[in-house]
Amino acid sequence: MNKAELIEAIASQVELSKTKVGQVIDALTETIFKTICDGEPVRITGIGTFVPRPRKSKAAVNPLTKQRIMVASRVVPAFRPSSEFKEAVRRKLKVVESGGELSIVKAVR
Repeated sequence: MNKAELIEAIASQVELSKTKVGQVIDALTETIFKTICDGEPVRITGIGTFVPRPRKSKAAVNPLTKQRIMVASRVVPAFRPSSEFKEAVRRKLKVVESGGELSIVKAVR
């Protein structure tokens, strides 16, 4: 699902215009970005927590030159799903292995 499809789905559920729902989605996204950039987590009950996560510096190899380089430490955005969200996914989806490949299918109950 992309942003336009999300807006359409929400607009039909709450009987608001797509424009208004789009503004709400934009405000939500902007607020999450700003809060994470301020170093604070964003907790959405039932969904999960967006957090700024530190990454250590590390040695890497440039694939073109084969030269070893140091990648500086940095902060990356991360998401930790809530236990309710993880359980809902476990109930609704399952993994199927076929020919060494994994795929996701809807669970039949």
